[in-house]
Amino acid sequence: GTNYTPESLPLSVLKRIDVGVYKDRKFKGTQILTFAEWIVLMKQLGMDGYIDRKMGYTTQTITELANIVKSYGMLDHMSWIGIPTTDIIEALRAVDPNARIGVLEHPNSTTIQTYAPYNTGRGFFFDGYAGDGLTRETVQLGLMAGFEVECYLVGYDYPVLTEDDVFNMILNALSYGVTGMTLDYYRVDEACQSMFNTYDF
Repeated sequence: GTNYTPESLPLSVLKRIDVGVYKDRKFKGTQILTFAEWIVLMKQLGMDGYIDRKMGYTTQTITELANIVKSYGMLDHMSWIGIPTTDIIEALRAVDPNARIGVLEHPNSTTIQTYAPYNTGRGFFFDGYAGDGLTRETVQLGLMAGFEVECYLVGYDYPVLTEDDVFNMILNALSYGVTGMTLDYYRVDEACQSMFNTYDF
């Protein structure tokens, strides 16, 4: 009956919590992963990952996290998203000069000018909400400036969206030329197929 956050509990307690059973009985017994365990799992599965800033980035935390990724030889397989300030970008690039970095913004003349010096190594990308400020013009502005332009559409954050709303937003983002999308919805395959049927690639 009491609310806790992961940060308020020791790892020994967190490891005793069944984080799978609430989702489905077939996942019963699933333990929470530490950051290092997640990196190891990604390596074992041969996957690339996105590291998000949910716990908040500081220059110290970004340095510690990047060094963990480096220790497992996974720097070239991770993208860092939601980096909030240029000093944290610089701290990350001190560990990994080639880091692929994203900010939760859409490209415009100001953001392009701000982040142009950091568009090196494995790249720099804009990643804004698909339903707010993402237009063909903003996407093309970023692409023409040499950036990757992604977008996100996460239903947990926007529960009022219907399935058709989501489908149309995915379709619009694809037609604008985004280079990537972060989604937790289905019908992505259908949207992509619709694009292929509509446009001559």
